[in-house]
Amino acid sequence: GNPGQNPLDFMGVYISDDGKAYLCEKDWRDQWVQYDKIKTPVTWPKYLPKPSVRNWAQPLSAGTCAYDYDYQDGYNNLSIWVQDAAVAAGR
Repeated sequence: GNPGQNPLDFMGVYISDDGKAYLCEKDWRDQWVQYDKIKTPVTWPKYLPKPSVRNWAQPLSAGTCAYDYDYQDGYNNLSIWVQDAAVAAGR
């Protein structure tokens, strides 16, 4: 079947005018808005390239891989995917 859209395409981070990183999400109009449940600054994810301009949303999917558990044999490959993600995050 159709796996649907990647949820990490709809969550992101951006550097505000104050130089700090904040979480954001796409709203129903497909526009990036600040995530209203966490309004405090966050640490920029190591796996995401930092944008060169302020207030430019970087979707979390820009630095991650997407897998299809069924089609790509997740039963046998999940531990490899987790290890690859840990390396990408600097762990």
